[in-house]
Amino acid sequence: MKIENNSIVTPLPTDELIEAFENDSRVELPQDYKCFLKKYNGAIPETNIFTFKRRKYLVERFLCLLEKPIYDQENGEYDIDVVLTAKGELMNEEEDIIGTDVVPIAKLAGDDYVCLYYHKKNPSIVIWYGGESEEFHPVLRKIANSFSDFLNMINESWEY
Repeated sequence: MKIENNSIVTPLPTDELIEAFENDSRVELPQDYKCFLKKYNGAIPETNIFTFKRRKYLVERFLCLLEKPIYDQENGEYDIDVVLTAKGELMNEEEDIIGTDVVPIAKLAGDDYVCLYYHKKNPSIVIWYGGESEEFHPVLRKIANSFSDFLNMINESWEY
């Protein structure tokens, strides 16, 4: 997968920032995703199309992890915590959950996101359909068993 030049959001997240996010969200991010985040934080992919069940999806950008997203006017809206704050009631299945069971990791065209879904011990990769989801009734569709499997699905480019 190719990444658009100068699209990586800096500073890159530290182990401490990732651990703080995991503790606050009560999740353990997969190791392959942590490595990706520390290298390609918030990147915009040039190779940005994947197909699932004969439908093509456009990955607009990967989400980032920022220490203080409120001060980043350009990228703050793409911070994982910011997206969770804005859409958490639509992404999570339980009102009284402590932490989260859905972690958005990439923005798709429209109001959809690729997410880590913590329904079982090892998170799977799902599409969260924002336009179809309702409060505490998310519409999710599993697309891959792991983050690495998801990255391997992204194999075409859409030219703007």
